Amino acid sequence: MVQIAYNRLAEALKQLPEEDEPNTHRHLMTCAVHDAWSIIDSADRLRGLVSRSTLLNQIEKAKQKFISNADPIRKLRNTLQHIDTLIPNHAGAEWPVWGFLRWFCWKEFPHTGISCQLLAGGHVTKRPFNIGGPHPECSGENLSDVFLSNKGIEVSLRDIKNCVEALSIEVESLIEKLAAERGLSQTRFADVFISAHVDFRKK
Repeated sequence: MVQIAYNRLAEALKQLPEEDEPNTHRHLMTCAVHDAWSIIDSADRLRGLVSRSTLLNQIEKAKQKFISNADPIRKLRNTLQHIDTLIPNHAGAEWPVWGFLRWFCWKEFPHTGISCQLLAGGHVTKRPFNIGGPHPECSGENLSDVFLSNKGIEVSLRDIKNCVEALSIEVESLIEKLAAERGLSQTRFADVFISAHVDFRKK
């Protein structure tokens, strides 16, 4: 879920700076904010599962690394945990309720790019950069790291995606090992999807 949400988010953020059609612009902003917080929520729930899993004690180093890296995620998520009671304080302090996103896009690599900030419920602010070398957050890619901030807490969404991917590789290797040791098909450990064709037309 984290990987899917991040990929969708990245595509939306690439389009936003150049999108002028109001309805499309609003749709992209909504999708971006939705996917950004989906990443936070999914990763936080995964952190809870991982921390309580005794099976993953067999990959203790990877487990503890993920839990440690996921600590800022919990702090950021907690800024929205009781949002209904926090709204008056946010509004009084002029904090954006849903936080804000910031990122960088190349226009002409490696010379010009756009530094962007999206205030949830507001609009995208962007300013051009003329730079002589690779932007430190971009490393030659079209889209830089993406940061989500709220109430002074900032998290790299790319780092979260990378942490989840690294843990997934370790877990998949563990599943293969356990399946081989127990003589079980690996599908015993996989998700199950069942589909049935139904025809409601009258005979």
